[in-house]
Amino acid sequence: MIKKPPFLTDVVNELAINNNEASYKVMFSYLFNPLLHFSFSLLKSRELAEEVASNIMFILWQRRADLLFVNNIYAFIIARRCRPVYNAFYWDK
Repeated sequence: MIKKPPFLTDVVNELAINNNEASYKVMFSYLFNPLLHFSFSLLKSRELAEEVASNIMFILWQRRADLLFVNNIYAFIIARRCRPVYNAFYWDK
């Protein structure tokens, strides 16, 4: 489970409004490892898990303006991480 720091909502808003790279780095430091562990638990491949987690973080950077309209960053990430993990699992067979 992703541990929620109390200030993450502020960090996400700062990223969405001001394109603040430092805010992205903070968000990355809190979210990348949980994404990596979740992906690895399903894929059983460190390389695939890293690729999936990196892709999700890249999507968050690309869609940073949309994050302003996301009420729950964790629900958004869960939705974003399931599809790439499934795709990697399915296509790796």
